[in-house]
Amino acid sequence: WCRNQHKDGSFDHIYPNERSFVGVAFTLFEIALAIRELKNASVPFAEEQKRRWDHSLRQGASFLLKEDETHGFISNHRGGAACALYLMFLLTSEERYKKRAFYFMQTIREKQSSEGWYSEYEGADPGYQTLDTYYQANFFILSRDEETLKRLRKSIQFLIYFVHPDGSVGGE
Repeated sequence: WCRNQHKDGSFDHIYPNERSFVGVAFTLFEIALAIRELKNASVPFAEEQKRRWDHSLRQGASFLLKEDETHGFISNHRGGAACALYLMFLLTSEERYKKRAFYFMQTIREKQSSEGWYSEYEGADPGYQTLDTYYQANFFILSRDEETLKRLRKSIQFLIYFVHPDGSVGGE
């Protein structure tokens, strides 16, 4: 993960030199979560390894502080960014990460429909709604933000209509 990171903190998602917002958001959250769990389990890290991880985590978070996705409004990408940044706040106590995390959450909330779906390219998408729900649930677990829990309940109430008895979602 560290070797694939660009100097500006970004990662490529599909194309070389893409410097993808979601490439940072999703991977930063999962890597930071894994490191947090390892630290909580008192797994020892060599000092050089700690410095390398810390540098890469901060570089990724710095990218999310400055950049935004502009090719469409994609709630699950923004939810991933919010989770990554809030987790960085918990790891570092730096308020700027928390502030930006809540910024992304607020933009998602502003676009959530009264029916409970999160906006994916300006519409509902039950498949991506499951990913939205994953990030919203993680954000609530990390922050204990009651508004997130309220919105998450609406999301689940919407999703219930698309979950089949075998556990699959949506249509094809």
